[in-house]
Amino acid sequence: KGPLIIMPCHKSHMDYLLVSSIFYMNKIIPPHIVAGVNLTFFPMGQIFRRCGAFFMRRSFKGLALYSAIFKQYIKTLINEGYSIEFFIEGGRTRTGKVSLPKMGILKYLMDAIEEGYNKDMVFVPVSINYDRILEESSYHMELKGKEKKKESTAEFVKSKNLLKRKYGSVYLEFNDPICFSTLRESIGDGPELMNEIAMLVTKKINEKALVTPFAMASSVLLNTSSRGFSRDKLKDGMIVLRDYFKFAGASFTKPMDTDDDMESAISNVIDSYKNDRIIGEIKFDPSKDGSGLIEGVYVLNEEDRSRINFYRNNIIHYALPMAFICLALMKLDDRERKTDRIKDEYVFLKGLFSNEYVYSDENEDVDGTFEKYTGYLERCSAIGRDGARVEVLNGELVAFFAKFLEDIFESYLVVLSTVAETKGRPGRKELMGDIRKNGIRMLHLGEIKLAESLSMPNYGSAVEYLSLNGMVRIDYSSKKNEVTLMDAGRIREAVAELKSYLKSIS
Repeated sequence: KGPLIIMPCHKSHMDYLLVSSIFYMNKIIPPHIVAGVNLTFFPMGQIFRRCGAFFMRRSFKGLALYSAIFKQYIKTLINEGYSIEFFIEGGRTRTGKVSLPKMGILKYLMDAIEEGYNKDMVFVPVSINYDRILEESSYHMELKGKEKKKESTAEFVKSKNLLKRKYGSVYLEFNDPICFSTLRESIGDGPELMNEIAMLVTKKINEKALVTPFAMASSVLLNTSSRGFSRDKLKDGMIVLRDYFKFAGASFTKPMDTDDDMESAISNVIDSYKNDRIIGEIKFDPSKDGSGLIEGVYVLNEEDRSRINFYRNNIIHYALPMAFICLALMKLDDRERKTDRIKDEYVFLKGLFSNEYVYSDENEDVDGTFEKYTGYLERCSAIGRDGARVEVLNGELVAFFAKFLEDIFESYLVVLSTVAETKGRPGRKELMGDIRKNGIRMLHLGEIKLAESLSMPNYGSAVEYLSLNGMVRIDYSSKKNEVTLMDAGRIREAVAELKSYLKSIS
């Protein structure tokens, strides 16, 4: 029907190598791959080019000829019927969440069809899931604000040690192909066509995200209040999540239906995290080695929480509707826990984090979502319902699901607290530096609790939220993208609201 447009999520540099390998092993011509110009370094640039990569600058600003040639190259590929692979998110996600789509390449592809270079094209959403990724440590540092290391020959040579380690398995899931012509017929040729296609493909990628044992275990470790944990406690939490994710319609990388399945998965996660000192065993006698350990009890290294938060975020979209409802239940007192109030809170939370998450179509149906997920909580005996009134019967379980959102709340609190005190018109980069510094201060003073909330991508999304809602103005025409505080009163009100949510689940 037309050239294949392969559209995977982007979590690792391994993504494009894996997709091409799968094609080659199945005797399908590998796709041409849109790659960043940062990957042209010797010797990998030549190798990548011979594997199908073609390179683009991150910005075309002021480069009219370059832009025209690049667009024409894509149109030529479409005209010749070649498969093309590109990442709808743009760059690699540092948080583990599927990022909101970028429109540039998609627009060039649509222009090619509109201008008659081919009759149609077929979008193929691809979800790539890893037990663990090679870039885990570098992402961990970048989240804290460290500059991304530029790809180079020297860095490539250093990275050879990464390939000596074991990272578990990788899983590729292809969703159903979608013809561009079919989408155009159903959506129409209006200005929203490109946005609708981009969001649809991103949702289709999320639909195929697989739940790994590492993602489940990481969720349990991060959603509990205590720093230490026992193997049995971890297993209990993973059983809770296994049942919930089945209810939510997620698929799993490995069966975990039996005790043996679960024990094997837990052993694999614990051994892997122990080897990297993300978790450690507790010694009751520091003078002894193995004989001084408390059997079956471990402690999570606070500094490494953001490393494993990446894996929790791989599957957080499945947990969002439950997390929104549970957070609303925790915030409202007994008199306020009524159907309409809970739905209002759900709508507010969904809007607050619209720059953070890609919501499924199910999330848009407030009434249906409310009935489905409160029904699940009722079956778990976590809540009781008497007409419009809702009673929390198992606060521990409700808080467990609400804690999926605790770190993002803390990130937003850091941003809003900083912006509320902003003087003058700082550049966006300067403001982000102030936010980062204030986040570290708040963590050490106990104003926030979670190390994973110190996340530069989260900060950026929060600033964008403030801009879209008129609380700050970003002057993109200025050289430094100057930021002006527009409504300090609304920001202070929002700070108080964030604190009330955090207090309810602390």
